[in-house]
This record gives sequence, structure tokens and C-alpha cells, in this order.
Amino acid sequence: MDNSAERFMALFAESEDLQQKYRQAEAAYPGSLEIREAVVEDVLLPIAAEAGFVFTVEDLRKYETHLYLAKHKD
Repeated sequence: MDNSAERFMALFAESEDLQQKYRQAEAAYPGSLEIREAVVEDVLLPIAAEAGFVFTVEDLRKYETHLYLAKHKD
């Protein structure tokens, strides 16, 4: 598995600037979780690419699944 999504999410968790940029762009999207994929594609992925991390929605989904399974082991 390409770890670009994992590395970006680690950076994102530590970067108030990236989080603020995401919140500002996300604010342009009305609605709720139904539009999550659109927000990821149109907001988060371009922010990640600008920071030098290129990955897909599917890569992010795999990373999130990996985190979930690791957290709920046993």
C-alpha cells in the first residue's frame, strides 16, 4: 500500500495551517456526510497534492480501513 495518504494525514493532524485551509474550503460545501467523497476529492486531495502528497480516494479509504482494523483488533 502506498503510504502517501498515511504520511499526509500525519502531517495534516499536526498542521493548523492545513486544517484551516481544509475548513475554509469545506465551508463552501453545504450538507453532511453524503458529500464526504466530493469534499475529499475536491478539497482534501488538492491540499494534499499542494503539500507534495498524491493519493486517491481509494488510497485514503484503504488507510482508514487499516486504522480501523488496527484499532479494533481482538
